[in-house]
Amino acid sequence: MTPNLAKALQIYSMGSDDFCARMASDYNKPELVGLLSVLMTLYINDRNSSTLREFLTVSIAGYQHSEAKIGYN
Repeated sequence: MTPNLAKALQIYSMGSDDFCARMASDYNKPELVGLLSVLMTLYINDRNSSTLREFLTVSIAGYQHSEAKIGYN
């Protein structure tokens, strides 16, 4: 987790109405791409979050992903 990503997550989670405007004014394009890259890496590699990995597997295999859960898991 980078300091910039931590700051962006805090801004977003605090319900900032102008999140996009703040991000656009606080960071340039390469910084925003870097934040997205770090976030995706953390999310894909998180052992407790299968949502993104499941979506990627199904999509790459050529199927339509269903967001509904079959059971508790």
